[in-house]
Amino acid sequence: MIKIDHFGICAKDTDKLAQWYVDVLGFKVIKVNKNKIPRTYFIGDDNGYKMEIFGAHESSDPLSKNVQGLRHIALVSENFDEYVDHLKANSITIVDDVKMSTTGVRILFFRDIEGNILHLNEKA
Repeated sequence: MIKIDHFGICAKDTDKLAQWYVDVLGFKVIKVNKNKIPRTYFIGDDNGYKMEIFGAHESSDPLSKNVQGLRHIALVSENFDEYVDHLKANSITIVDDVKMSTTGVRILFFRDIEGNILHLNEKA
């Protein structure tokens, strides 16, 4: 069986975005490639999930690997209401009100500081 190793986000400001994920979502910095400008970060959670944050370049080609952003990152929380309150207390941009998904769990979409969409799922 194949497993996900990590996913990547192209960022306008890698330092600032990596710090946002650490400060707001509690991720930890695993590795920083200081030889690259802008720096490339690998950050992760306590379950071993990793995200690479690397520098974006302007491009009109949507298939370019360094176009800023992605569709969304899905997160799950056992304490959904508490986490929604945490996001609101930190003035995080909420995309829409809490909704019920087609699978019967509550979901909420919000944005990081570069406008990437994060998808919070209530743990079933």
